[in-house]
This record gives sequence, structure tokens and C-alpha cells, in this order.
Amino acid sequence: MKRNIKYIISLFLLCSTLSVYSFPLKRKQKNIVNRFGLGAFYGFYRINTNHAINPSPRAAVLFSYKTEFYLDFRKQTSFMFGLEYFYHGLNFNSYYFEPDSIKLYDKSFSYKYSLTIHEICLPIVFKYSFLSDKEALFSPYFSLGYNFRYLLPANNLVTLNGNTLIKENVKLNFKNPLFINSLNSGLQFNLGFQKNNHETSNSGFFVELMCRANFSPYSFQTNYSANSLFTNNLHIGLNLGLKL
Repeated sequence: MKRNIKYIISLFLLCSTLSVYSFPLKRKQKNIVNRFGLGAFYGFYRINTNHAINPSPRAAVLFSYKTEFYLDFRKQTSFMFGLEYFYHGLNFNSYYFEPDSIKLYDKSFSYKYSLTIHEICLPIVFKYSFLSDKEALFSPYFSLGYNFRYLLPANNLVTLNGNTLIKENVKLNFKNPLFINSLNSGLQFNLGFQKNNHETSNSGFFVELMCRANFSPYSFQTNYSANSLFTNNLHIGLNLGLKL
């Protein structure tokens, strides 16, 4: 009899343990979420046609990290702050002047420039979800952000008929700088769709259609290039990422 009671007690404890682990553990959702993104973009460039022609985009990639702070209980509005690295560039045809030569602007544009641009951006973004991130498994959203943009040294390659004339790092500035020549700002507008995971905090993924515009053209100037090589640009791309 005692043995049977022991078996019953052991079976009860085993079933209780299994019943506990058969249900998901609901954790308290966080009010702060980390977002890691990787985006591919296409650039639209407009250059000073008095000194250059045929601007065409090169590969453009965005690596981003943002911290999202929810502002309301239902988690529909939030602010995001973070750090981004933007890699992009363009090709164009322009002049190339030898040292101590006379700069003759004859509209020949025989030389091909390949310019690679590196930017560090500090975004401040407001996000609004059309459905609650807390209550909906999937939620579409839009966000609008202001970017502080800092230019790192750029890479420049000049060729003529496929032959390399010069390959070097160059300093790139803004035509209308903010405080210092390599600092300016811009805007980003995003339409996104994200998956929310209610059982494991706020982990999930997101997909964004992103548009990035700048307030100031780039100013490219060297001792061998034409003067006033000002370039405007707009980028549109797809950004994919994880929210943890």
C-alpha cells in the first residue's frame, strides 16, 4: 500500500512538472528594444554639369543600430536613437589636370572618376505603428527621422581609357556645412512591417522601405579636379533587420 502511494505521489509530481513546462513562459515585455539592420540602396545623383557629366550610382549599403524607446502603454509610438554606417558612391566623367598645367575647361570630360563615400550617421527617429506592437503579431508602421551626418575620408579612382591615373583617399566636405566642413544633416522616411513576438520579450524582425535625402550637396575638390564639383543625392532602398 505504501509503495502504491509512493508511485502515485511520484506520478503526480512528474505530471505537475510536465504541465508547467508545456505552457510558454510569458515574460514582461520591455519598453526598450534594440534594432539591428542591413540595407541595400539605389542612389540618384545630380552633379554640376558645367564641370562633369554622366553621374551613375555605385553599390550602396547601410549598417544600422537603433535603440527604440516606447512612449505609450500600447506600444504604438516610440523614439529611436542610434548609429549608422552608410557606404555609397558614384561614377562620373570630368577633367583631370596635371600639376602646374593650365585648367582649360573645353567640355571634353574624357576622364572617369569613381568616388566611394563613407558616412557615419546619428539618427533621431519618431515611429508610429498602425497596430499595437504589444497586441498584434504583425504591425505596419511609418517613421520619420533626422540624421546628423559625418563624412569620413573618401576613396577616389581616376582612369583614362581603362588606365589608372590616380588612386587615393580624399577629403570630402559639404557645400553648406554644419559647424565643421565634414558635418551636415539629412532626413529619412521609412514605411515598415514588423513581426512582434509576445512570448520572448519583443524579439522579432522588420522590413523597411527607406528613403534618405540630404540637406547639402557634397563638395569634391582636389588639385587635379575641376572646381565646384557639387553633387546632390537621394537614396531609396530596402532595409532588413532584427528587433531584440
